[in-house]
Amino acid sequence: LKKPQASSDTETREILDDPQPCPYSTVRRMLPRLTSVALSRRIRPSRARPTGRCVSGGGSLGSASPPPGITGTIPRLGVGIRVGQSAEVLRSFTDEDVATFGRLVGDLNPVHFPDGGDEKRKRPVVHGMLVASLFSSVFGTLVPGSVYRSQNLRFERPVRVGDRVKGRVVVAEARAVSSSRTGEGVICTCRTTVVRAREGKEGISSGDDEEICVSGEARVWLPGATVGREC
Repeated sequence: LKKPQASSDTETREILDDPQPCPYSTVRRMLPRLTSVALSRRIRPSRARPTGRCVSGGGSLGSASPPPGITGTIPRLGVGIRVGQSAEVLRSFTDEDVATFGRLVGDLNPVHFPDGGDEKRKRPVVHGMLVASLFSSVFGTLVPGSVYRSQNLRFERPVRVGDRVKGRVVVAEARAVSSSRTGEGVICTCRTTVVRAREGKEGISSGDDEEICVSGEARVWLPGATVGREC
């Protein structure tokens, strides 16, 4: 019997609104309906210019709160973005994450897998590019439609499976751009780092309690974003 439409709509909404990963088989089965509902609720970035009013903390002009898992002061949709704002996401990588990434890109270096030929090594090393993907996840979530222009990286310390790390982006420059090809938006240059707690420390805070694993700089195009006025 054909599944009632109401039930299908309910399942679709649950999948779209649930922040937890959904089984691939379910997403594949529901893909046509998911696409239709997602497009119907798509948020269109505001093109309104900010007023002279300054917004403190993580607030922005007409923006919602950052999505779950991302904290900081970079405004949702990039409306009112300015130098000094930042955003962070916490993450730890599992053996399955690393194995899946390795198979996907064809990097089967033994150091990324359990017992990779080194008896002294307790846990596999996470692929550096997988760790660095935390940067694009921040902008991809906060500003849907954002496009990476460039990223340089320096891998300073290995991240191992199970390490709790924090991906952090800090706005160093924000320049409003308007063209007939891309429309209005902001070219944003950010300092990017992945940090973890130093050995013997229980959590990731700041300063001397954390050590840098990956550092670099990114340039990102934020369509529909606007530059905020300095307070």
